[in-house]
Amino acid sequence: MNNTLTVEKLFSGRLLRVPDYQRGYAWDKKNWTDFLEDLDLLPRGKHHYTGTVVLDRVTKPPEGEAPEPSVWDQSGFGYEVFNIVDGQQRMTTVVLLLDAIRRELARDPAHKSLAQGTTAAYVRVPSAAGEWLHKLELNADSNKFWVNSVLADAPGPEPALNASQKRLAAAKAHFAAYLTQQREARGDAYTDWLLGLRTKITSNLVFDVGGGLRAAHGGRPLGVALRGPAAQSPLADGVRPGPTLMGRHGVRQAAARAAWVRRPAPGPAG
Repeated sequence: MNNTLTVEKLFSGRLLRVPDYQRGYAWDKKNWTDFLEDLDLLPRGKHHYTGTVVLDRVTKPPEGEAPEPSVWDQSGFGYEVFNIVDGQQRMTTVVLLLDAIRRELARDPAHKSLAQGTTAAYVRVPSAAGEWLHKLELNADSNKFWVNSVLADAPGPEPALNASQKRLAAAKAHFAAYLTQQREARGDAYTDWLLGLRTKITSNLVFDVGGGLRAAHGGRPLGVALRGPAAQSPLADGVRPGPTLMGRHGVRQAAARAAWVRRPAPGPAG
């Protein structure tokens, strides 16, 4: 099994959970702006290495047995549940932007089906019991606000009560304002641009996925098997040499690029 996955493949058949020991959402306007600029500079059809995501399977199968889904949606599709050990900042930001994109797609009757598909793939699906299964859940300090005030179609009245919740609300507003600005500036070309942006996120961003996804060779964690000593890199999000997006900004130094591909160290949070 290849440990380099696109966003689309990473979310397929998985429910991602941020454990309570992880810090809350910490990205700010500079991080969001760098992310959007990188996407803008990324050519269509080109993959961009985006960092490492370490996952830990919540329900582990007996030794020698293949893992099986533990949760099913209304259509009978099964999901495994994984804790995010590292990479939650990037995964949260990806979902925030895809949520903003699906809301924009829903404005156009011709793309309502795609909006619904985007919701099901990256935001939420109804469970077999009729409750929502959110593709990404945050820690206890933020998840209720995340579900009810950030991702809900009709956001609840709950105010942001802590710094992480305030950043989530600000990120949602930032991405919505960015897409509105693009819609007004691009006119008739906006829909094609929006569809291209969605494809860049879901198909062109690639992650090294390690942890509870086990490689077929020797049962070693994916990432460790292929990265070796890089798994102990002092850059917690696994920064390594590779193609970067320079464009009109000139050569970015590692410290500037870290806004997208690393978190502050030390600490277990991603």
